[in-house]
Amino acid sequence: MAYKAEVQTEMLLEQALKMGKRVALPKVEDTTMDFYEIRSKIEVQPGYFGILEPITSDKVNTGQGFMAVPGVAFSKDGYRLGYGKGFYDRYLARFPGIYSCGLAFSCQMLENLPVQKHDRKLDEVVYV
Repeated sequence: MAYKAEVQTEMLLEQALKMGKRVALPKVEDTTMDFYEIRSKIEVQPGYFGILEPITSDKVNTGQGFMAVPGVAFSKDGYRLGYGKGFYDRYLARFPGIYSCGLAFSCQMLENLPVQKHDRKLDEVVYV
């Protein structure tokens, strides 16, 4: 689910559910982020930073699938800048088989970003 000025994902979520896709949203607990399956967009409530999180207990950690990844800024070579807590980088390190796609506005695209050794490169970044 989008936070602040990130690309809004509600329509993507609704369409995936209509198509019968398996949809999971992140939930933060302490320093860990895991994904939980939802079957309806009403299965969420405000959580970490007020971001809508799933209320279900159906944890999905298969290491497979497609992940739409939010961010503050993205580089043309596939790196992202988030809010500094490293949740997505740690999750993608745990499950490297997930296809990760950054969702951005063109104003969020930069030539380069500072990259640290723990930063995970996304498979793709799409922007409008």
